[in-house]
Amino acid sequence: MFVMQRKYILILIVCWAVVAKAQFRPHVSYAFESHVVAGQGEYAPFWFSNGRQGLASIDNQYGYLKAGLFGRGKLGNSGKWGYAFGLDLATAYNHSSSFFVHQAYADFTYGPLELSIGSKERYAELKNLRLSSGGMTYSGNSRPIPQVRFGLSDFWTIPGVSWLQLKGHLAYGRFTDDRWQKEFTSGTASRYGEDILYHSKAGFIKFGNPDKFPVELTVGLEMMTQFGGTVYNTGNGTQKMPSSFKDYFKVLLPFSGDSSTPTAEQNNIYGNTLGSWHVVLDIHIGEWTVSPYYEHFFEDQSMIVDESSWKEYGDNFGKGSFWDYFPPLIPDAYYWKDGLYGIEVTFPKNRVVNQILYEYVATKEQTGPLFHDNNTYFDDQISAVDNYYNHYIYPSWQHWGMGIGNPLVLSPVYNQNGYLLFRSNRIKAHHLGISGSPSVEWDYRVLCSLTDHWGTYYDPLPEIMSEVRSFAEVSYRPSKWAGWQFTFAGAWDYSEISGHAAGASVTISKKGVLCK
Repeated sequence: MFVMQRKYILILIVCWAVVAKAQFRPHVSYAFESHVVAGQGEYAPFWFSNGRQGLASIDNQYGYLKAGLFGRGKLGNSGKWGYAFGLDLATAYNHSSSFFVHQAYADFTYGPLELSIGSKERYAELKNLRLSSGGMTYSGNSRPIPQVRFGLSDFWTIPGVSWLQLKGHLAYGRFTDDRWQKEFTSGTASRYGEDILYHSKAGFIKFGNPDKFPVELTVGLEMMTQFGGTVYNTGNGTQKMPSSFKDYFKVLLPFSGDSSTPTAEQNNIYGNTLGSWHVVLDIHIGEWTVSPYYEHFFEDQSMIVDESSWKEYGDNFGKGSFWDYFPPLIPDAYYWKDGLYGIEVTFPKNRVVNQILYEYVATKEQTGPLFHDNNTYFDDQISAVDNYYNHYIYPSWQHWGMGIGNPLVLSPVYNQNGYLLFRSNRIKAHHLGISGSPSVEWDYRVLCSLTDHWGTYYDPLPEIMSEVRSFAEVSYRPSKWAGWQFTFAGAWDYSEISGHAAGASVTISKKGVLCK
């Protein structure tokens, strides 16, 4: 892992050297943050550990100190070329690492296009960063994944078409938790991976111009894949997965695996592929905004297109066609059962309450408990038991033990048996978030999540287990101390699956400018 971090840092140094040679003065800022948690219970309260880019620990007594330098600037006189960089280092106790590189990246832009290289904090698509429970495919719950990423980092308005905006990206990277996986699973029969590669892609279209009409509609698709690498303790010995140039292309479209992959990979899609459809409606009413949204999660074609469309695809369905990932216009009702349903209301600024958010998360259906692939005896295909976030080859959809998807599906790091699988991926949850800014110096947020767990179809819990996760946070930014922020938080959990917990935290941070 440390070798990989050094490689990425070396690449970034070269990138920064190119910027320095251009002899343009960047706008450079600094930031440091100290965070301490003290609690009672087997684990820290849930929202002290989750939704924090992997910086936090699940230990009931932990802390970290983080310091970073960040810069941005322009290249040339045209104003179209730009750059940004960041280096963020952290040291921690009662954490998975005592020292780690949290962020190390260099970004290059030309107009709306961006090339980002390195490890950088990224967030759930189209979600409220402070109040949402997190995205289904990617939520920012785990440590950043080092990658090379290219695309439109923000919505770009098509010239001459003021009502149409585009956003999207294409990325390839690598997971960095090889050593941690091996240590976590040591002495167990759980599989772990090394040199596993990462791929993501997304595309979004926004229709509307709020200056002319008060309604905007955003639709889009994001997909991510684990591929390549070597997986150990799979029950069939070591499994080496291919990672040649053609395999990068196969996960891009995506296609099925070749003869160098297991049979199931040849019949379906190569790698652990998952994704989400997104729909967001923004309704502007004066200074108010009401935004209902829906994120439909899928792990295979049974949750991508509905059963009535299988006959249309015939024997070619599920053979890796890119168009398999486009749903029918009128799907069966079950198609919509699993996903994240939300609504967010934004009030005028500097109110006691300026945002309220409610989300309902459902992953219980997973297209049912049956599974059957078409063969010479049966022409029909019945796909079910999607087993969200788990995979039959790769350990699971996690990084450093923290789930990459929605954190309400409890991460593998909480497993006491050393298995890197999600113990309970069949849940129903209600999540509420409230925030306010009574003054320019003070703001707060409150989170509350109620979740019921059923386990998995393969290993159901003996009974439904429930939990309540509560969290309240107050931040103070004194106007006479520019750049300082003091944050105090308290949390309380009632959980039949991970134990009860209560605790408090203090965060002190400082941001400032070194040069302009």
